Amino acid sequence: MPRGPRVDAAGAVHHVMLRGIERRQIFLDARDHEDFLRRLDHLIPELGFRCFAWVLIPNHVHLALQTGPVPLPRLMARLGTGYAGYFNRRHDRVGHLFQNRYKSRLVADERDLLGVVLYVHRNPLRAGLVASMEALGRLDWCGHGALSGERSPRTFEEPAATLSLLADDLSEARRRLVRRMQVSAHTDEGAGRAPVRKWEEPRRPVTRPALGGPENSLEALIEAVCAAQGVSRRELSCRKCLRRAVSARTELVRRAVNQLGLQSRVVARTLGISEAAVSRALARGGDVPSEFST
Repeated sequence: MPRGPRVDAAGAVHHVMLRGIERRQIFLDARDHEDFLRRLDHLIPELGFRCFAWVLIPNHVHLALQTGPVPLPRLMARLGTGYAGYFNRRHDRVGHLFQNRYKSRLVADERDLLGVVLYVHRNPLRAGLVASMEALGRLDWCGHGALSGERSPRTFEEPAATLSLLADDLSEARRRLVRRMQVSAHTDEGAGRAPVRKWEEPRRPVTRPALGGPENSLEALIEAVCAAQGVSRRELSCRKCLRRAVSARTELVRRAVNQLGLQSRVVARTLGISEAAVSRALARGGDVPSEFST
C-alpha cells in the first residue's frame, strides 16, 4: 500500500524518530555523535527550524522540531543522507544506514510538546546510558543539559523557547523542569505525552514558542492536506465533490481525531460538515496510530 503524504506546515511541531536499519548502531563513538550534531548546528538555523528537544541513542535519534519556511522532509533528507554518507565512508560499509524513512507525529499543543520534551530527554536513563539525573545533565548527547543550565547550548538549541513552556522566569522554569523530570521517572509516558498529575500547576497559555492549541493545529493540518492533495478548503465540505476531495477529507478527519485528539464535533464544525460525515470518514479510513514505538 503506498505511503500517504506527511502533514506539515510552517510552524507545525513534530516528534521525529530516526532509527538504524535492523536496529543497528548508528553512533559508534564520540566522533560520530559530533558529526551528527554539527549537521544539526548547520541545518536547523539555515532552514529556519527550531529544536525543542533531542537525544542521540546508539541506534536511534529523537527530535522535537518546529518547521520554518521549508518542510520537514527537506531537513530530514539532508540530515540523513549527509550523515549516512559520512558514516559509511568512515566505517568502510555500504548500503542503507537507516530503517526506512524517519517516523514523525504531529504535536497537538504546548501540553503535548512538554510531554514530548520530558519523554525525549529521559531516553538515556531508560536505555541505561546514564544512571542518574545528575549524569543526564552532563551527557553531551542529549538536550537536557542545556535546559538545566549544566552546559552551554549548542548552535541549534534554543533552551529559552523550551523552558518558556514551564514558566516565564528562567530559574522557576528550571526548577519545574527538574521536578517534572524526576516525576516522569516513575510514570509510564507511553506515547511521549506527559501524564496528568493532581499537583500539576494550572495550565497556562504559552506565547513562546509560537505553537497554537489543537484547533489552531487543525487549521495548519487543513492547509497541509489541501496542498498535498490538490483540493480547496471549499471542496472539503462539498457533498458532490471529486474523489480526490473525499480522499483528502478522509485523511484530514482521521488525523484530526487520532493525531490531534480532537472531538468529532469540533472537526465537523470546522469543516462545515455533519458529525455523521466525520464518522463515515473514520470508518472508511480505519485507525491511524497517534505515536510510534521507541
